[in-house]
Amino acid sequence: TATVSWASAALDGEGFGATSGTATDAKVLVESVNSKNPGAVNANASTVDFEGAKLTTDGLQFKAKLKGGATEGDFKSVASFAVAYK
Repeated sequence: TATVSWASAALDGEGFGATSGTATDAKVLVESVNSKNPGAVNANASTVDFEGAKLTTDGLQFKAKLKGGATEGDFKSVASFAVAYK
């Protein structure tokens, strides 16, 4: 098993919020694609498990999209992740 753990000061129940910039109500929505249980990465689900073989074949796949809010401007967010392989 390969486990990816995500962290951010701006991680909430929807996704990754702004850590700076003027578009303060925008979010980055990240989803795991080929994990054991594909789905959203958020404050309630910040750890994602993959089959260990994916690490050397398909890779650990995620997709991300920016969801704009009502406030225009620039958007910056900071996130980190750690991978543990067993």
